[in-house]
Amino acid sequence: MKEILFRGKSVDTGKWINGFYVQKLNPCSEDGEPRIHFIMDVPPFGVAVYPETVGQYTGLTDKNCKKIFEGDIVRHYNVTTNVDSKWIFDFGTVFWDNEYQGYRRTTHEVSSEGTVKTYTLSASCIYEVIGNIHDNPELL
Repeated sequence: MKEILFRGKSVDTGKWINGFYVQKLNPCSEDGEPRIHFIMDVPPFGVAVYPETVGQYTGLTDKNCKKIFEGDIVRHYNVTTNVDSKWIFDFGTVFWDNEYQGYRRTTHEVSSEGTVKTYTLSASCIYEVIGNIHDNPELL
């Protein structure tokens, strides 16, 4: 069974919180849109988080057993048969793709149409989390 887990950055401390994701309507909101976002780390207690930092756990871990979340920047390794180069790698950002209904990662490659190529995140590949888009935008 897949573990359902979210991560978000605390509004108060700036630390990353893991748990269940909850949106609460703000009674002061005129349009009724959710305004307060929580990660419930120890239910019934929650920590207010920045909504743009919320990402779901993909169900995969990297080569160091670190959980991979949406928004993580990963290094993707491929084993090659070239004796001089044991590993080749690529960098990419993990995201949910509605069209493919699955987690994918970007690459540095550009298609003939000028768009960034993406690949499915796979349990058969080796990844290493090297940062995330919120704390390490310079890696992009």
